[in-house]
Amino acid sequence: MPSSLRAVVRSLQAEVPGLWNNKHRVYKRLIRHFGLMMEPEFALLSRIGPVGLVLDIGANYGQSIEAIRRCCRPARIVSFEPLSVLAEGLVRDFGADGSVRIENCALGDAPGELTLHVPRYGGAVLDGLASTDRASITAWLENPALFWNFRPEKLAFIENRVPVRTLDSFGLAPDAVKIDVQGMELAVVEGGIETFRACQPLTIVEDPTDELVALFRSIGMEPYGYSAGRLTGEWRGRTNTVFLGAAMKARLGL
Repeated sequence: MPSSLRAVVRSLQAEVPGLWNNKHRVYKRLIRHFGLMMEPEFALLSRIGPVGLVLDIGANYGQSIEAIRRCCRPARIVSFEPLSVLAEGLVRDFGADGSVRIENCALGDAPGELTLHVPRYGGAVLDGLASTDRASITAWLENPALFWNFRPEKLAFIENRVPVRTLDSFGLAPDAVKIDVQGMELAVVEGGIETFRACQPLTIVEDPTDELVALFRSIGMEPYGYSAGRLTGEWRGRTNTVFLGAAMKARLGL
C-alpha cells in the first residue's frame, strides 16, 4: 500500500470510535492464521533451532506474540507492556497460555517511574504511539506521509504513570529479543546490558540510534539488515535492525 494511502487509512481509523483498536485485533488474526502483517525479521526465529525464551519488549496489542508463536514454538515468551489497559488486554488474550507471561511495567536503565503520554485523536486513543516525549508524537501525526489531514485541535493527551524496572533485574536468559519502545530502546539495553552480554540473543530493534548500535557492538553484537530472506550488512534505512553475536550467527549457519 502506498505510504500516502496508508496515511489516509490511519486518519480515517482515528475518526471512528473503536476502529483503531479493532484493526489490531484483525492484524493479530491475520498473523496467527496466515502470517500476514508480520515484520519479516521474525522469520529468523524459525532458523535458530530450539528456542527456550523470547522477550517481547513493547508488547502493544500482542502482534509480536502472535508472530513469535507462528515462527517458532518457544518454551516461554515474556512480554513487557507498560500501559495497564494494553497489559490487561494481553492477559485476556494470552493468559490461558502457560508459556506466555505478561509484565505490566516499562524497562529502562534504572528502576523508578516515568510518565507516558498517550495521544487521543478524534474518536480514538492511539495507544501504540504512547511515548515519554509529547513532541515526538505530534511530529509523527504532523507528517503527511504517515497521517493525513492532521488537525491539532483534535489532539489531546492522557498521562500514565508507570513503574520502571531494569531487564537485568529479572534474571532472564533469552534466545531472542524484540524491542519496540518508541525511543526508549537505548535505556532498555543499558538496563539489560549484562543480560545481552551473557546471552547474546538474536535481537530485533526498530530504528536503533548510532549510540545503541555502538553499545551492541561493544559487547560483540553486530547490526544486520534482513531482506528477501537474507541477512546483509546493509542495515541503515530499514525499519528494523537485527543484532547478532558470534554464537547466534553460528546457529543461523552464517
